Amino acid sequence: YFLTAQNILDGNGPSVDGHNDSNGWHPLWLAVNLLVFSLFDEATDTPVHVSLLVGAAADSLSAVVLFLVISKFLNTRAAMAGGGFHALNSMPIMQSVNGLETGLAALLIALSWALSVALVSRPRFTMAALWGGMFGLCFLSRTDTALILLPLGVFVLLHLPSERRWALVILGGLIAFLVTAPWFVINTLEFGS
Repeated sequence: YFLTAQNILDGNGPSVDGHNDSNGWHPLWLAVNLLVFSLFDEATDTPVHVSLLVGAAADSLSAVVLFLVISKFLNTRAAMAGGGFHALNSMPIMQSVNGLETGLAALLIALSWALSVALVSRPRFTMAALWGGMFGLCFLSRTDTALILLPLGVFVLLHLPSERRWALVILGGLIAFLVTAPWFVINTLEFGS
């Protein structure tokens, strides 16, 4: 990600080596790295450290999201256990500072789960739009999150009130499609995939 971001900023396109274009990256994390690398001098390691800090902060925030959602439905003790387990688990800690999209993806998965629960609790069109937008961003943070988003979507579909179920899910799906469509169009036009 770091080399690809720097190559884009240097005008060499989305490339690791500066010569061959690649789409082997997740677009939202690359966008974060582009922003970070555009703010600092490339002669220093500062953008690398800031990107690692962003990943760690995103992963830490996912523990907060877990705490907030669990506390709403269970109790503070259970919420402390759930959020604390994630916050103190060495695997997410190590993965959030490896320079990859893991911390951002963890946060957006947690937010997608939180909005899924919120939509089922408060089935409104604005909530469905937020839900769909978050699903789209989550997918762009790491495309294989679709394997998590699909069951979450089925959960929402099965638990919404029947009279508004399809309208809310279709709205959310449309928003998710609109958020992700540019990525699919660019990949199709530039890489044929």
